[in-house]
Amino acid sequence: MTTHNKMQTNNDQPQVLCAQGVLAGRRKHGVDAFFDIPYAAELGPARRFSLPLPPLAWEGVRDASAPGPVFPQMPSRLTPIMGTTAEFANQSEDAFRLNVWRSSSPATGEKLPVLFWIHGGGWLTGGAALSWYHGDTLAKSGRAIFVGVNYRLGALGNLYLPGETSGSMALHDLLAALDWVHDNIAAFGGDRDSITLCGQSAGAWYTSALMASSAARGRFASAILLSLPGSLKPQQPHDAGLLARAYCRLLDVPAQTASLRELPVARLLQGQLLLAQAQSSFADIPETFLPLADASLPADMLSAAASRSAGVPVLLGTLPDEMGAFLSHDRSAIDATETQVLDRFDDVFGEEGAREYERRRHARPGASSYDLLVELTSDEIFREPTRRFASDLTRAGSRVFLYDFTWRSKVPLVGACHCIELPFVFDNFERWADAGMLRDLDLAGARALAQEVQHALLNFVERGDPNGEGVPQWPAYNEHEKPALVFGGVKGSI
Repeated sequence: MTTHNKMQTNNDQPQVLCAQGVLAGRRKHGVDAFFDIPYAAELGPARRFSLPLPPLAWEGVRDASAPGPVFPQMPSRLTPIMGTTAEFANQSEDAFRLNVWRSSSPATGEKLPVLFWIHGGGWLTGGAALSWYHGDTLAKSGRAIFVGVNYRLGALGNLYLPGETSGSMALHDLLAALDWVHDNIAAFGGDRDSITLCGQSAGAWYTSALMASSAARGRFASAILLSLPGSLKPQQPHDAGLLARAYCRLLDVPAQTASLRELPVARLLQGQLLLAQAQSSFADIPETFLPLADASLPADMLSAAASRSAGVPVLLGTLPDEMGAFLSHDRSAIDATETQVLDRFDDVFGEEGAREYERRRHARPGASSYDLLVELTSDEIFREPTRRFASDLTRAGSRVFLYDFTWRSKVPLVGACHCIELPFVFDNFERWADAGMLRDLDLAGARALAQEVQHALLNFVERGDPNGEGVPQWPAYNEHEKPALVFGGVKGSI
């Protein structure tokens, strides 16, 4: 049993009793925040790569007034676009933590719906403790409880060595966190029968994985997917095993958990960097550690998500220039020749590659090879899979709302890029002070759009439909008309 010092309670320290003990949070600007809540027991190096165990109880009152650690990670490849934040420096292998935000004075005495936030970061970076993902502005509305959750990253989260590790540890982390919320959120004023899964990028991928997973059935009522990288599928066990063995060779250790558990975390992260360098390819997302395809999570994850979550309301969408975040600081992409771009079109369209290239070039007079490369890869990895998923969901009986976020960065080559919607979702632009994508931002216009985005999300969390006050009329998706609400004022195409 973990012991924490007893604390005096005052108006600035709201307390909640959860299954493991009493939490003392922080009250500020009309919002109660409870940080660093364990949803699983600590593992430590001795149980590295193991599945999560239930959290332990503590004695006394646990201090939940400040953010805890994030899981070990290297700097993100999107740092030039997103910038950074101080919370990245606090890292630990034992970061099975979630955070909860609620209004200090909710507008209703009834249980509130819950938004369960799964951060992105390419399966390698990110964390719920990062100030970017603090849910205070959404919770202050008094319309929903916001929960942000950590999950293991990189090799620590999904390394698969047959007979040594189970693989998919990160997905089990999220299942454990979802179970904790289901069992405890009523103590915070939340409705466990009205949980909306919500994730961006890799977080959207994990959201669809939970939708597809039989283990999560009955644990959520609706789902929001922002910039789903739907071209990436769960790894086949054979391929995941090959990747793990390649990783171990780069670390110069036997392909055994005993050897990997003896290495310092810094060495494991260095191995991930070496693997990414070895796996790099032109204008693409490098192969990395992903959950395994199995009976619970089929290889055709999005089809399984549509059928296994039939009838669940879904809100999802993308940006026209998703890959601008990745390619705008990649010299090989910026300087790409027409031949290189044509080869990439051939990778996607086969024998129709040259014809598709010409069609797009004529549709965009003056577009550079780089512009067409960003459009192609954004469509391939994000936009087309999202459209197909929307169609599959609709056919399965779900009510679907599709958006197109078109707010463009003023930075050359970036465009309406991956992650630029995040400060609008959280309406916390001051926490993105060094984000390159927001340079010379029209803050007044951005805040107005953020309010529209938040109204839509909260409407959806409350009733599975984003329509209502503060939002333009948003028709449900259908396969024939394919309507999408445009956020940002410039019509895109999806």
